[in-house]
Amino acid sequence: MPDDSQMHPATAAIHGGAPTTGGAVTPIHPASVYRLPDYDVMSRVFTEPLDISSYARFGDPTLTAAEAKLAALERTETSLLFSSGMAAITTVALALLKPGDELITARDIYGTTHTFFHRYLAERHGVTITTVDATRPDEIRAAVSDRTRLIYVETPTNPLLKLVDLAAVGAIGRELNVPTAVDGTFASPINLPAAALGIDYSIHSATKYLGGHSDLLAGGVSGTKARLAPIRSLRLLLGNLPSAHTSFLLDRGMKTVAVRVARQNENALELARWLENQPAVGRVFYPGLDSHPQHELARTQMHGFGGMLSFEVAGGLTELQRFIDGLKLIPILASLGGVETSVIVPTVSSHYAMGVAGRAELGIADTLVRLSVGIEDVADLKADLQTALDATGRSGS
Repeated sequence: MPDDSQMHPATAAIHGGAPTTGGAVTPIHPASVYRLPDYDVMSRVFTEPLDISSYARFGDPTLTAAEAKLAALERTETSLLFSSGMAAITTVALALLKPGDELITARDIYGTTHTFFHRYLAERHGVTITTVDATRPDEIRAAVSDRTRLIYVETPTNPLLKLVDLAAVGAIGRELNVPTAVDGTFASPINLPAAALGIDYSIHSATKYLGGHSDLLAGGVSGTKARLAPIRSLRLLLGNLPSAHTSFLLDRGMKTVAVRVARQNENALELARWLENQPAVGRVFYPGLDSHPQHELARTQMHGFGGMLSFEVAGGLTELQRFIDGLKLIPILASLGGVETSVIVPTVSSHYAMGVAGRAELGIADTLVRLSVGIEDVADLKADLQTALDATGRSGS
């Protein structure tokens, strides 16, 4: 078996972190506690990072296998799994930041992450939050002070698919000795090799593309063992790691992530080009389009343009409601990245808590629709979208 680092992503997704039991499938280890062999191990297992299971809050063999597979996909030294994407994000922040520290973060980030940073870290934890336009690396560099302890960005962003130059951000972090983190959920490790671009903490909501089947809740952080040591220690205290059954589902889901994402990339690009030519559609936001202002960065930084896109329905809230209610095949789902195509309206879901002014500052229109493209036949997706666009009365057909 070749070393994980020598495998291409599609191979690492299947063989990376393979179980040592001899079975083709990682088994589920439901035990909450494990026997310790002797006094020596007992005396060290709670204070040293021994490669042995003792108590499920510290980890289990199924979790360990899934973490090894994720690290193989990310091409990092190690990975940590959490009970959700937000559990991963919050644990990273709490492990690295203390009162008086500064967090530099992008304006364009997931709504719940924004709420955690500004309403919890700032108001209750005494962390200074400095927001910048992360699409401009010079703004990030200029914002760094002697109190900066973390630079946090998201790319592609939710929901407008803006891009951040990760190589530039990583270079700034190394030059100024500030750790860098990225939420790359929208891209997946298949499309966005964050660690290879110089980012210290690659974060994903594993609920999305990594799991891929809308049947689990998990999050992941990948990086070096040294970088992840304080995060691992805090996870031991918080106990916010996934169950063995969730780890099993994630391990199984990751085996097909490369082929799923390839199909989602293909479908999303075709739909984005098609939507740009629909009279009932305003602006379309997708990095794979020539019209995207950062298309060239997408071509150089990403291995695929992703399965996420968003677009504005022409008209107002009446037309938006007609469009959403006119969909018959595509469901309304509060998550993304699954094999099924789905829609959601950010103003009443992921970015509701930001308020009207906050959304307006980011350019999130009331009629914006976020489309998570699945692996169905694209002709059926077009037909359903066309029916819904016709229902707005603005399609011209």
